[in-house]
Amino acid sequence: MIRELLLNIWKVIKHRLFILLVFILVLFSVLINRIFDLQIVQGQELANDFSIKIKRDIVLDGTRGNIYDRNGMPLAINELAYSVELDDSIPVDDRGIMIRDLINVIEENGDEIIVTFPIKINDDGNYEFVGSDSAIKRFKREIFGERTLSPVQESTTASEVIDYLRIRRFFDMPVEIYPDNENTIKILAIRYALYLTRGTKYKPLKVAVDISEKTLAMINENQEKFPGAKIIVEPKRKYIDSTYFAHIIGYTQSISAGELEKLKVHGYNAQDIVGKSGIEKEMEIYLKGTDGKQSIEVDNMGRTRNVLDTEEPKPGKDIFLTIDKQLQMKTYDALEQQIANVIVQKLYSSQPSYSKDIIILLKDVFTNLFNNNIVSLEKLENSNDDQHQNKIYKSFEKYYNSVIEDINYFLSNDDNNYSSEQDRYLDYIIDNLVSDDILLTSKKVKIEDTDGEKEEEKFKEVQTEIYQKYKKDEASVYQLLDTSIKEKSIEIVDEKEGDKPSDIELYNYIKDYIIEEILESNDFKRLVIATMAENEKFNYKDLCFMLIEQDIITSSEDEMSNLSRGKISALSFIKSKISNLDLKPSQLALDPSTGSAVVVDVKTGEVLSLVSYPSYDNNKFVNDFDNSYWNQLLKDPTTPLVHRATKERRAPGSTFKMVSAMAGLEEGVITKNTIIRDLGIFTKISPPAKCWIYSAYGTTHGNETVSDALRDSCNYFFYEVGLRLGKDEEGNYNPIEGINTLMKYVTKFGLDSKSGIELDELSPKNPTSDPVRSCIGQDKNSYTPVQLARYITTLANGGTNYELNIVDKISDHDGKVYEDRTPNIATQSDFDPENIKTVHSGMLKVTTRGGTGYSIFKDLPMKVAGKTGTSQESKNRPDHAIFTAFAPYDDPEIAVVVVIPNGYTAQNSGKVVKEILKSYYDFNGTKETTTIDNKLEY
Repeated sequence: MIRELLLNIWKVIKHRLFILLVFILVLFSVLINRIFDLQIVQGQELANDFSIKIKRDIVLDGTRGNIYDRNGMPLAINELAYSVELDDSIPVDDRGIMIRDLINVIEENGDEIIVTFPIKINDDGNYEFVGSDSAIKRFKREIFGERTLSPVQESTTASEVIDYLRIRRFFDMPVEIYPDNENTIKILAIRYALYLTRGTKYKPLKVAVDISEKTLAMINENQEKFPGAKIIVEPKRKYIDSTYFAHIIGYTQSISAGELEKLKVHGYNAQDIVGKSGIEKEMEIYLKGTDGKQSIEVDNMGRTRNVLDTEEPKPGKDIFLTIDKQLQMKTYDALEQQIANVIVQKLYSSQPSYSKDIIILLKDVFTNLFNNNIVSLEKLENSNDDQHQNKIYKSFEKYYNSVIEDINYFLSNDDNNYSSEQDRYLDYIIDNLVSDDILLTSKKVKIEDTDGEKEEEKFKEVQTEIYQKYKKDEASVYQLLDTSIKEKSIEIVDEKEGDKPSDIELYNYIKDYIIEEILESNDFKRLVIATMAENEKFNYKDLCFMLIEQDIITSSEDEMSNLSRGKISALSFIKSKISNLDLKPSQLALDPSTGSAVVVDVKTGEVLSLVSYPSYDNNKFVNDFDNSYWNQLLKDPTTPLVHRATKERRAPGSTFKMVSAMAGLEEGVITKNTIIRDLGIFTKISPPAKCWIYSAYGTTHGNETVSDALRDSCNYFFYEVGLRLGKDEEGNYNPIEGINTLMKYVTKFGLDSKSGIELDELSPKNPTSDPVRSCIGQDKNSYTPVQLARYITTLANGGTNYELNIVDKISDHDGKVYEDRTPNIATQSDFDPENIKTVHSGMLKVTTRGGTGYSIFKDLPMKVAGKTGTSQESKNRPDHAIFTAFAPYDDPEIAVVVVIPNGYTAQNSGKVVKEILKSYYDFNGTKETTTIDNKLEY
């Protein structure tokens, strides 16, 4: 029985099915064991590794180098900041909703979305384009994917573009979920920006910069809610005491296509940040860091799971300037204060009967405060709780309505009998119609062929006849518009139907456009309220309190009480606010409101101070470019973006006379003892030229030596020098000969070329035809302040013409000097020391007893050599004020040039020179000790 059982078992074991079953059981046991190992033993580890599936290379930006002053004081540094990036390649169920929630998190914590979009919602709740016409056309070409837009595409409205983006082109964003509001525009802006990066190598979009800790925490804690959103740490460019150094340092922004084309040989790419102006631009190659690279693995949520390899970035080189930070700041403050002092000195309530000099009237102050957008119309309009603002606004509102009535009348009637004020408003309307491409004021006219030869047809632009008549007050504004319509100089096609309206319909359309788009604009309202101020339609006391209520100025309780009770006048009140710089010259934009100053080490050519007033905050142009601030600066009548020290030429006036004196002495046409008698009118040329003292007072300087002539700035003396320089061997006067001789010395003093400073600079303009007038700086002579400073430096040191420099050295981030910029000598002139001494003595006489600058410099404990200079640009505006100097007289160390356009007299610039000398030599004992140890580590 047992044997039979064993045989049966053996038979089963030998059966093929049994063997197969055993094999299957073994496989299952292996599989179950493996599943147990994967799910239980290695389950958590494998779950973490499961999401790793994308390998990417990330560019690690090299930190930009810092910029320091000569003592190691930081001027431009990098601070670490957190930014939000969004990667479009990460899958998400509804990208629009996710972006909406991300925007809400960012903005709820006080941060901002930095992605811009050329469409906004206006006050009426409608979509409208923003930006230039060319930018809008470029945007439309991107939207439609066309190099050339069709007429239909070109006329597409902002609302139609939004609809196109919502549904038909890129994004599924129905209006039911995404209503017409600013938030939807922000979502579209981000989605559109992400769309533009399609197909590029891992390139996330930066949506917010320098975020708060709250935003950082909320995004990090909700990674699953924001797939692809990542917090990155990056350097944020920061400018220290930016207003004082903005023109020198400049600012950075994203690289442009043109810049990329030039810089790609140096390893730049389309994502790089580059310097746009100033040292940031000129020293770009040194400042830029070397990018590193990191290979990483990321999960399906965009989170970094593993770092495979890292090539560390290298920081850019640090730039040390020759500028002394303390001196720069004190020079700027002194210049601003002196400009304010001049305004106060020339400010009156009305024109004094005893003087016909150019003055500033109190009404000019308020007119410009309205004109220059310092006073807020919005605050005026919503000033129910502010008594004085409310009173002013009601007066304006009543006056504005009467202006609109008058304009309506002139637009509807053929009447050109309007006042000068009405003429101003109508001209404003026409100018806007022209700039809006609605009214054409010129046409192409074929140029007749006078040679009888067939050539390609040529045309020229000429003003239309009706526009010429309007400008001459020979046609009314009604005639201008009506005739322009008939002559097809105005043509508007209905966007919906494409029908051409009749002349009457078109005129009504234009009229409606004027009323709704032009007359209701803030710019026109500002013109009206400024005109009211100009015509003294407001009470000055109310205007003073308006400035207080709008927080434009501050005032104590006592001041307000005295102003209210009449104990102090509005004039005195405003003068005090200008004097203490509560109202700055840059806000007033009166004459004067600008200026520049340069200080140079005469033994090295190093620029110690380089000031341009007014300035701006360059921090607003880096990291997150402030477009509204940029546009505000562009409209500012004081043009704060212009670096006046290097890019504003002025006639040198009498400060050029030292060149003429040296030319005369070196060429032997005069000696230090030569006496020339001032006769008032120089009749040896035609037309005759006059000495300034004769024009002003009807008298003369009498007998003058060259040093006396420098002291008195005697034009007659230097007219004679110019004449003698132009005489040939036979004694005949040849102007070209005189100019050529004079230019020899212009070159020796470096005035024939740019100064060499490492900043963008205009080229000088030099004498061309009249050596007599050129010798007093009144031919074609015009120079930037930095070029005048180079000239005075050369004069002070006896003939060494340096190429000025503002970069002291370049160092690696660890402090090792990479390049030490030794001053470069452009030319070395072997002047006769006696001639140099003679000219120096004349400049000393300017600042000592009997000289025009004696009252300014008499209390300084050192001798100063100086020279005044004034030049007239317009008889209706004050003269430009220039003062050049070097000190100490016995052993010159620094040269100083101060230029105040429309500054009245050179003495006003001389007062700034005095303050600069006091600061440099610390006569007041307030100078801080600064050494290289002050350098901050970043």
